[in-house]
Amino acid sequence: MELTFERSFLPTRSSNIKIVTYVDGKINEKLFRDAVSKLAIKHPYLRSKVIMHEDGTAYLTTEGGKEPKSVIVSGNSNTDVLDAIYQEDLLPSNWETEPTSRFILIKGVNDSDVIIAYVQHVVADGRSIVFIMKHLLEIIADPLKEIEELIPISLVINAPADVKIPEIQKSYVEKTNIEWAKEKVTFEVEEFIKIAQKKYASGPDVYIDYSLTQEETLALRNKSKEHGVSVNATLLTAILIAKNLEETEPTPNRMGFAVDVRKRLTKDAGEACNLLASGAMVEPEYKEGVSFWDLAIDIHTKTLMVLESNQNIFMTRLMSQLMDPTFNDAMYMFQQGGWEGTPLIKKMGGKGAPVGAVLTNLGGIQLPAEYDGKNPIKLRDAIFYPPIGSEKLIELGASSLLGKLHIVTLSPQNAANKELKEKVIPKIIDILKKNL
Repeated sequence: MELTFERSFLPTRSSNIKIVTYVDGKINEKLFRDAVSKLAIKHPYLRSKVIMHEDGTAYLTTEGGKEPKSVIVSGNSNTDVLDAIYQEDLLPSNWETEPTSRFILIKGVNDSDVIIAYVQHVVADGRSIVFIMKHLLEIIADPLKEIEELIPISLVINAPADVKIPEIQKSYVEKTNIEWAKEKVTFEVEEFIKIAQKKYASGPDVYIDYSLTQEETLALRNKSKEHGVSVNATLLTAILIAKNLEETEPTPNRMGFAVDVRKRLTKDAGEACNLLASGAMVEPEYKEGVSFWDLAIDIHTKTLMVLESNQNIFMTRLMSQLMDPTFNDAMYMFQQGGWEGTPLIKKMGGKGAPVGAVLTNLGGIQLPAEYDGKNPIKLRDAIFYPPIGSEKLIELGASSLLGKLHIVTLSPQNAANKELKEKVIPKIIDILKKNL
């Protein structure tokens, strides 16, 4: 079935959602290219292409679409990863001749291979790309497994009656539809190039990475189990305390979890195109004087309450993950920002939809015997890069690498919150160490 959809289209690479995945072990190049091709079968909208109209508007369609582009390069350090992102973001895309999605394999970065996924924001959101990357790794791990094509589903505006839709989302969708019925919005390449250049005016992003030792990570797991909370709740507690100690202006403590809701939504093609995930949100209260583990129990309890009250949507998959003290498919959102200055947002008279930050660790994936790498493939770090202009965000990625908990973030050199990030990350580690 060929599907065509019309949505606001941003003709620059800086409009992509990006996710970076460090892999322990080496990925065979042919295996990588084959996996990208199979991924496009599983996710049809990754094969979309652009149709430009005489009035300057642009549309995406899967009819005659191309496979995502797979690129393989060499690298030696995190700097090479950041430089690859920097170069991609600065270049406008000619998507009439190029695929709208691309996957880059960087070989040999700090004894790891690195995969960077670029997916057009109309095709996927920040939550969805987490699942896209997960599915790519699953295909690499089991290349002989039959691929099931996922039928694109519609926006949750058509969700079942028991699925709650935020009013801001309803309003945003309705306003977008009204405006598009009146006039198609044209996006100028030059404007987005200027935005990208401004973002990188002071050079590539700064990579910040702190970790616990293997012994400390084991103690973290054991201590969490001792107090009857998940490791996720323990980590969130440290983030909550560090954030509130270092912020000069308090912001809401919003923390969420990514959940695959595909089975709960209509399978008709819709304007959200490829929405795969939703999220449960908890807003814990920070109180000075309350012990670390009492805060952790509060966060854990509230998380379970949210999941139980929405069990028709979330089912039991995430519930079991949170009860198990490991790092599994999770998303943390604790400060919200938005786009400013883009033509559609100006036209809408607002600052755009809220943006969150992703934390995800998909665990170890055992490679098949014929895999020519020596080690099992494990996802190390997966970091969602927020859209340009979202400098209010503190985006953190946390993961376990060879038994060690890593907390990482990327910060533009000129970001308003760069100094805050540099204070918060080590503070989180210090707080965890003091409570082990």
